[in-house]
Amino acid sequence: MVTATLVSEDMAEGAKLLEELDRAGVEVPTALWFYFSESDAWRLILATPQADGKDSLKTSLRVYEIQRAAGLLPYSDVSVRGLRDHLVKRLRKKPNPKWPPRRRLLHKEWIGEEYTDAAYIYRLS
Repeated sequence: MVTATLVSEDMAEGAKLLEELDRAGVEVPTALWFYFSESDAWRLILATPQADGKDSLKTSLRVYEIQRAAGLLPYSDVSVRGLRDHLVKRLRKKPNPKWPPRRRLLHKEWIGEEYTDAAYIYRLS
């Protein structure tokens, strides 16, 4: 059961952060709000190939600097991950050709190989 609420302001700030990252040249092919039931919390997952390997810390710091400069979302709400991250790999598996939905709130659905109580997808490729 989802008890923490994702509000439209968070969804709008997530979209603005993606625009800022695009402008800065940070490639983010996978971006979504994901509800983690074990902690009863929503996190904005930003997955970028630049966070894989030895540059992961540098990439995370760059994302957080862009986030801070834009005044968007608390740091604790954002999770920067590489495309090789276990959760990201499971989310990116496409179940059918019409996948993924964009800008859609999902409830109790499978996203790739990962079941979620709730998620809001910006990009999933």
